[in-house]
Amino acid sequence: MPLREELRFGDTSYVMEVLGIRCRPLTEHDIEEIVGRKLEVEGREGVAISLIDPRFVVGRRHLLAGVYMALKSYVKGRTFARRLDVEIMLYMACTKEINKAYGIVGLKKGIDSLLMVLIREGGKGGSILDVARDILGDRIVKVDDEVMDFSEEKAKIVVKAFNITPDEMKMSKMEGEEGFLHAILSRMALLNIFKR
Repeated sequence: MPLREELRFGDTSYVMEVLGIRCRPLTEHDIEEIVGRKLEVEGREGVAISLIDPRFVVGRRHLLAGVYMALKSYVKGRTFARRLDVEIMLYMACTKEINKAYGIVGLKKGIDSLLMVLIREGGKGGSILDVARDILGDRIVKVDDEVMDFSEEKAKIVVKAFNITPDEMKMSKMEGEEGFLHAILSRMALLNIFKR
């Protein structure tokens, strides 16, 4: 079941939908084709779509916070990127460098799962599952929202990708998912300071 949240900024309502997907391992050709289809769908539907490597997502709260902060920055016109889908990637990767963000949370050769984040103003349009089928086609093996859940395997990947130190975890006085989430959210919040 896709995660769906309504976010309001002033008088404008946005709907965020997230779908976890298991897919066959992606090739370079697959990724090029997927990105091309994504851009077509965004233009046709008037939506923003981010495709995220779930190995770098520390649970649902990481995802929700990243999307919320990116959308808030976008609505206020205080972004690092011109497009909302790219701004989401920057927040998810906790960096203001687009190439670095895509290197961390973007699609990579060989991945066999992904998160699709779809943002639309006003909530009108087709289902995220239809959008996923349109973009990914027969590469979808199954819908599985558990790909965004925290695991010990993810912890090892996240420590390296986000340079989280043991001292940082001790200082937060939190363990497991909560400690990693605290470290990630702190980095996200710092992005807002860089904009001032």
